[in-house]
Amino acid sequence: MSGLVRRLTWRDWAVPSALWAAGQVELWVVGPQTVAVHGPRWPFALVLTVCALAECLRRRYPVQALLVVVGSLALTTREDLHAFLLSGLYFLVVAVFACGRYGHGPNRYAALVLPEVPVLLWTPSGLDMTHNGHLDARTLHARLTHPVIDADGHWLE
Repeated sequence: MSGLVRRLTWRDWAVPSALWAAGQVELWVVGPQTVAVHGPRWPFALVLTVCALAECLRRRYPVQALLVVVGSLALTTREDLHAFLLSGLYFLVVAVFACGRYGHGPNRYAALVLPEVPVLLWTPSGLDMTHNGHLDARTLHARLTHPVIDADGHWLE
């Protein structure tokens, strides 16, 4: 047994293993809450496994763990291969927290920038909001038969 594996405590592997198990259930179990997966499912299972292994080392190597998690999730954010896995989001949240908590010096600020990488890398076609079939504000407001109260309490501007 290597020294690194021997030094891992339950605090290192408990959260990643729970997230990994939840992700596998979310990915493979078919039911009413099944995630729409575009592409084969095995790459997502592999990414969840890599994220779980990286997060086992998040307390000793927080920036590297964050880089692995962001890089892994970025691989599954293509137009032909994507799914919104809640467990993937939780892996990202745990890695960002660990980077901010256990990182040293300016490296801990990587937690502010790196999570945006998967979002910036992938913009699916068909998300042009100007041509998506929705009504403009005036047309929508004309169809309403009830008053609309906005966030600051006004029902008329």
